[in-house]
Amino acid sequence: MKLIEFNTKEKEALYQSITERKRQCTGDMDMYKTHLEKLAEIEKSLSLPLVTLSPLQRATLIGCLREAFIYPNEDLWSLSEHQLLFRDEALTDKLIQIDVALSAINKLKKKNERKSRLFVDTLNKLDALLKTKQVYYSITGNGKIYKAAIVLDKQMGVRLHLDSFQAPNQYVLEKLSKRNYMKQAAPGEVLSLLDQYSQEYQLTKSQEAFKEFLELALDRRTELVNS
Repeated sequence: MKLIEFNTKEKEALYQSITERKRQCTGDMDMYKTHLEKLAEIEKSLSLPLVTLSPLQRATLIGCLREAFIYPNEDLWSLSEHQLLFRDEALTDKLIQIDVALSAINKLKKKNERKSRLFVDTLNKLDALLKTKQVYYSITGNGKIYKAAIVLDKQMGVRLHLDSFQAPNQYVLEKLSKRNYMKQAAPGEVLSLLDQYSQEYQLTKSQEAFKEFLELALDRRTELVNS
């Protein structure tokens, strides 16, 4: 048996998932009656501050949570980090709700089982990157920015290769070296350079994505100033 402490939101998600499982157990079949009895036992255990659950009960709850929160939203795992930059409030709320379920699932798993990664880790990283005050970049004589780095702090940031024909799927934090780039500037200045270049040349997909990132970063900064 394993003692688990769930927070309020996790317990709400657990009760909700059990309720949805109960709706599926309709009819007079003995297997449904037995399962409903087992769910009632689990609900009784959840009412305690520290929850004691058997391996079978933990597996049942994991199944309930996945059916209620994970499987109906599987398409969200296919979103790239660049797409998540432009999430609206409804999607953010949905991701937070899924994270609550994932957090409860992680607590229900065995110690040696791999824990699920939460969306909040990615969202916090993206929000931090949008607050960047400095960009490193290298540029050709005709104004083409062919590589850049979004600087998070003096040592860490995200490197971007802007000759790519696709937008970045992930923004991977790495150690940066200013010496690997020709110049540095504020996001607004780099955006102006991209705008000027785009008037004569077609941007690559990665350059377009970088331009979208810089535009969003400046919009966020304006919102903060005006709030």
